[in-house]
Amino acid sequence: MDFDLIPTGKKQSVVQTPFDFSTAKSLRDALKENHPMLDNAKGFDVCYAFPWTNEKRLMGTLTHPESGRGMRVLSSMPGMQLYTGNHLSAPFIPYGGICLETQFLPDSPNQSSFPKTLLQPGETFTSTTEYQFFTF
Repeated sequence: MDFDLIPTGKKQSVVQTPFDFSTAKSLRDALKENHPMLDNAKGFDVCYAFPWTNEKRLMGTLTHPESGRGMRVLSSMPGMQLYTGNHLSAPFIPYGGICLETQFLPDSPNQSSFPKTLLQPGETFTSTTEYQFFTF
């Protein structure tokens, strides 16, 4: 995506950016980091790309230390959108929720290097997404 959140088909590295969650960190702190894409979206609204394998694998984990609750997302899909409720409005509050949505990559039909999204008559498509809730 470009800085206006328009899909470009180009995968970008998240290393050493606010989008890098390869080690655990607070979303609240990450939202305060300086980055043009965070500024334009007013928070996180980004799709993370994973290797396309058709096999379910861990895509993300959320934890809430104050309550001791957590959630893991496992999926066979190649992408996961992270959205931090940037544009929620009444009766909700901005940033009052978070979404981890498994999906195909943005603009997939127009990107030959992305996993195929076109389903022909007679073909079957299946995917698996599993949300595991836990306490710690």
